[in-house]
Amino acid sequence: MPRRNFLQRFGGGLGGLALANMLHAESGQSLHHPAKAKRVIYLFQSGGPSQIDLFDHKPSLKEETGKEL
Repeated sequence: MPRRNFLQRFGGGLGGLALANMLHAESGQSLHHPAKAKRVIYLFQSGGPSQIDLFDHKPSLKEETGKEL
């Protein structure tokens, strides 16, 4: 993705979040129900093998072990 497209999409998303926040602040309404959650478990797991490497069976790979590519 070119940098220009990335910045346009990022700016549009950021502008949408700002607009939603401003519209909510102007409405003066609170939440329709009280919050019940006291704790949150947030898992951010980046990295790891790709799906192709996980689900693509490669039986000939055992024969190629140790050989130069």
